[in-house]
Amino acid sequence: MDFPARLFDFELLELLGEGGSGAVYAARRGDGDVVALKVLREDLGLSSRERGRFLDEAARVRRVDHPNVVSVLEAGTFADGVPFLTMPRLRGETLAARVARGPIGRADALAWVLQIAAGLAEMHDAGLVHRDVKPENVFVTDEGQAVLLDLGIARDATAPRSTTTEEGKTRGTPAYMAPERFFGSPADVRTDIYELAVVLYLALVGELPWSEGAGAAGRLHPAAPETRGVVLPPALVTTVLAALSTLPEKRPASVRAFADAVRAAAEAASAETAAPSVTRTTEKVALATPPSPPDDGRSVTDTRRRGISRAWWALGAVPAAAVLVANLGAPRAPRDEPPTASLTPTSPIPSPTPPLVDASQSLPPLSLPRPNAPPPRAPKPTPNPTPNTTPNTTPPPPPDARSLYLDRQ
Repeated sequence: MDFPARLFDFELLELLGEGGSGAVYAARRGDGDVVALKVLREDLGLSSRERGRFLDEAARVRRVDHPNVVSVLEAGTFADGVPFLTMPRLRGETLAARVARGPIGRADALAWVLQIAAGLAEMHDAGLVHRDVKPENVFVTDEGQAVLLDLGIARDATAPRSTTTEEGKTRGTPAYMAPERFFGSPADVRTDIYELAVVLYLALVGELPWSEGAGAAGRLHPAAPETRGVVLPPALVTTVLAALSTLPEKRPASVRAFADAVRAAAEAASAETAAPSVTRTTEKVALATPPSPPDDGRSVTDTRRRGISRAWWALGAVPAAAVLVANLGAPRAPRDEPPTASLTPTSPIPSPTPPLVDASQSLPPLSLPRPNAPPPRAPKPTPNPTPNTTPNTTPPPPPDARSLYLDRQ
């Protein structure tokens, strides 16, 4: 679009944007500073009343000093009677342009909308309502800061009903306006809350909750985000849809209350998302495999077999020791038939049968050898003090053959 090279004291450098009520240029002032110059459109046929209202509103907006609200540096009227105002020249893009480029991450969308909510709260504290909150009026700088633009139709929140032009046209953007504005109801704080909720929905989902040309009746049932293919935390969806109520009294009472509800829903969703991660981490630690032993060239199978063998050896050692102790008092078997005992772990070990002992015989007490102790000495035979008086009836041995031969000689 062609534009003049100069506009009175301003050198026009670039057309930054154009809306229904005016155009914004990058312009250099006489002192060399580059600013954003907004000029009302002459073809609108603005009355002197409307021009005066624009300047009055611009003067009120200059009272708002907040990093998320564009500053009004100066406001005035050119020699031809056209009003203008200047703002700082920002570098970045509008939220509308950012949405058109593709999906926005939830964290960025929430951060930018909450920043705009902070700026709106400052305006409301100054007694002003914006009346035209939309993505085209949200500017995201290269540093990631969201700034609310286009305060040209901002008005005093306590002013009487005067939301239409002399031709009866409602001022604002129909796709984002609250339903009551279609019927000429005055804009108030809840109007800005409704429009901000539409902006948040668009930033999160990527499209409006209704068709762009939908009127007041089309706002009765906003589309749930999941019907648009976007899954959001239930608490966040509930908060946004509550702010989109067609009844102003059912919306949050203030923009700060709306921002607090959005922030709380987002933080709760983040906590719920982080909780399963902690549980999974705990389970992994509990089921973790103990550290492997140093690699000595043997495979894992060899190591397991060696561990199983040691376990079976430990199970068989206890019964074997019991058999050994029980056999210490039993008579020894001949050397050519050594006793054998089966230590196979899989078959039960029979209990040893104690040897038959004559009760009339006296057996020496069983004593187990102590480690590193000499073997016990055998008991000495005790002599019988009573002489044997029984006559010997045993016949003498027969004479040998040599004795018989000598007797014959």
